[in-house]
Amino acid sequence: MPMRLVFLAADFPPAVGGIQTYVAELCRALAERGEQLTVIATRQPAAEEFDATVPYPVVRVAAGDLAGVAMRMSAAAVELSPRPDALVATKWSPDGVAAVLACRRLRLPYLVMGYGREFIQTGGNLMKWAVQRAVIRRAAGALVISRYTQRLMQRRGLPPRRVKVIYAGVSAGDYAAGAAGVAQLKSQLGITDEKVILTVKQACASQGPGASHAGTCPPAGSCPATALPCCG
Repeated sequence: MPMRLVFLAADFPPAVGGIQTYVAELCRALAERGEQLTVIATRQPAAEEFDATVPYPVVRVAAGDLAGVAMRMSAAAVELSPRPDALVATKWSPDGVAAVLACRRLRLPYLVMGYGREFIQTGGNLMKWAVQRAVIRRAAGALVISRYTQRLMQRRGLPPRRVKVIYAGVSAGDYAAGAAGVAQLKSQLGITDEKVILTVKQACASQGPGASHAGTCPPAGSCPATALPCCG
């Protein structure tokens, strides 16, 4: 019998990002397997057009500050009919906070998802750290994208048996360029017949292009006739 799942997803398409893509694709895969699911997400431009393309209903609530989003997502989950079997918080905040509030009223279990970087963004705020830990420890389980994130969940109180790793895949079709596209890109980058070493790095304040180049560039002269584009 299919499960009725509600995904709480403040980060969701049409906004672009790794979490948005991961959550949307996971929901699509579950729907294709026959699970009954609903996504509760925030309103944003072009949301109606995106929602019409997915095989599951999307309920939109007003965006805003994290506390307000958590309250509105929780209220929307409580009002859903038929009653879900479980909630899935796609991040610990605001989605996890919303799950805690909704599950108190619905008496349902919830899962929390984790990615990695959000665990180091408490900024020394003890209250934020305590809320994060409470959301995770109360969860029935967790879905994470790596063994590293699995260990972070375990450090916050979830035993290994309740943490499942679901690796993020890549849709090769999204990046298929073809011969013409490759030739055009090489022309734009000024690459002729050199070998290419491509590095891909998140361009954030602590891991910007300079840090990426320093960490991945081979020693000068060690790779003659080699181009080194860096995508951040």
